[in-house]
Amino acid sequence: MAALRQAGQADADLAVETKARERFTEMRDVSWRGGRTVHEADAWLLLGRLDRQVGNFPAAISACERAIDTITRGKFDGDGLLIQVRALTTWGTIDFELGHYEIAEGRWQEALLLLRDEEADETADVLNNLAVLATMRGDLDRAWELYQRVLAIGEGETPSRQMSLTYQNMGMLRADQENWDEALALYDRSLDVCRQTRSILHEPSVHLNCAEALIGKGVLDEARAAIDRAFRGFRRLGDALGAADTMRLEGRLYREQGNWDEARASLERSIGINREFGESVSLAEALQELGRLLHQTGEPSPAMDALQEAERIFAKAGATLDLKRVRKELEGLDA
Repeated sequence: MAALRQAGQADADLAVETKARERFTEMRDVSWRGGRTVHEADAWLLLGRLDRQVGNFPAAISACERAIDTITRGKFDGDGLLIQVRALTTWGTIDFELGHYEIAEGRWQEALLLLRDEEADETADVLNNLAVLATMRGDLDRAWELYQRVLAIGEGETPSRQMSLTYQNMGMLRADQENWDEALALYDRSLDVCRQTRSILHEPSVHLNCAEALIGKGVLDEARAAIDRAFRGFRRLGDALGAADTMRLEGRLYREQGNWDEARASLERSIGINREFGESVSLAEALQELGRLLHQTGEPSPAMDALQEAERIFAKAGATLDLKRVRKELEGLDA
């Protein structure tokens, strides 16, 4: 069973979805036939994580539910409890990506309550997610404190994907403060850890965030190269939402360069993909960028519509900093 799990996880890390799915499905079926309930639940969780990775959220949610139900019906402790925690964490991440932020927070807090002191990796994972939520809500001091706690948990350990993710998230926080140089330094650390751990899962989003910081600095040629790297990575992973975020930033780059038609096409593609997944902050960001473009091209009424929809989604999400920015832009249009 361990061999199947290890091989499947290696395939998933390399974005070889079909092979990973075969191994995890075999692990689930063999475990079920042998009455090895904890391994069966673990296989459901792994399938859920794989479906989440490729954006198949309904299947991912169903798999997380099956993992939790399998564990709770058997009232398993130890490894079983860890699987329940991981399933709750994964499910919360899906809720976050769908724009269900309060529900996501509830699942992560539930996972945190189940954790014990020695379960450091799982604790770091949940704290990282809660820090991202705090950043979105504008509570940057709280978010930075949580990131420092995550790094302290992994202090002295070998580089890990969790460490890469933490440095990336810290960079995003600094980018929210428009501290572009510090953000880029943190992204470089994240990419260095990705190389050390030979992990490709986080690399595309780090490249995307680098592009945003480079646009902020006005270094547009380097930003274009980073966007291209992000596109290639997200396509390799089959990550539709990641590709949509890249299209949004590409639209911004084209707008900065005065390429109005290309900007509009990229932003409309981004909005179309994001709408398929619900009303997330990512959708609002793309709408906000479209509103800026329409304002620049002399279309005040459509610009107002796009910005007002972005405002509504930001308000619903509690995205304090984004809400403040879009309202300022709306005031400018009114004036």
